[in-house]
Amino acid sequence: RNLRATSLAIAVAETYRVLLEREGAQNTVTIPIGIDVDAFAPREKRDGDRIALVYAGSLGEHYDLDTLLDVLAAMPEVRLTIAGRGPAEERLRGRAASLPNVTFAGAVDAAKLSQLYAAADIGLAPYRAGSTVALPTKLFDYLAAALPVITSLDSEVSMLIEEAGAGVRYEAGDAASLRTAIVALSDPARRGLMATAARVLAMRFDARVLYAQFADAIEALVHP
Repeated sequence: RNLRATSLAIAVAETYRVLLEREGAQNTVTIPIGIDVDAFAPREKRDGDRIALVYAGSLGEHYDLDTLLDVLAAMPEVRLTIAGRGPAEERLRGRAASLPNVTFAGAVDAAKLSQLYAAADIGLAPYRAGSTVALPTKLFDYLAAALPVITSLDSEVSMLIEEAGAGVRYEAGDAASLRTAIVALSDPARRGLMATAARVLAMRFDARVLYAQFADAIEALVHP
């Protein structure tokens, strides 16, 4: 009822906009949640022979973190930093207790998060099969930090990063698929190209760009 009565319905992802339209919204627009791209300075190339992964976000059961730990157990040459807290944290810490290549950073502030991104090679957006997430905010952070992205989401995320050449997708719950994705990004030259593409893609989600779109959408209501 509210959607049918509204003058404008703004969705943060195209997937959600379609749902709003199905529920009766007559005037809809997609404007993702913006970030301050300049808050994440592009990182310098890091030396070293160990690929560094970073996951930042909630530690909940709807994330594909168990598959991630399975892969890290079989790839000691890869290191992972997990930042964040959540209901699954204690269980995940227990699972990773025997993995020296996995570090839990806990809750971190913006400055520390930026440092973690600068020390990483790849950003992870792993979700379990059936996830209804369309465009997670962590994606924009990774892109702004010039991190190639590995995700399990079969949605706008995978379309965006694959079309831009800024990351790859793996099958949720499939350790072999995730390992293949990590190996595919083990080449520094390929990661470098993806890092550049990630930063370029991030500019589309800069707050200043998206806030202007908000203003235009509202202005169109006042002065059609």
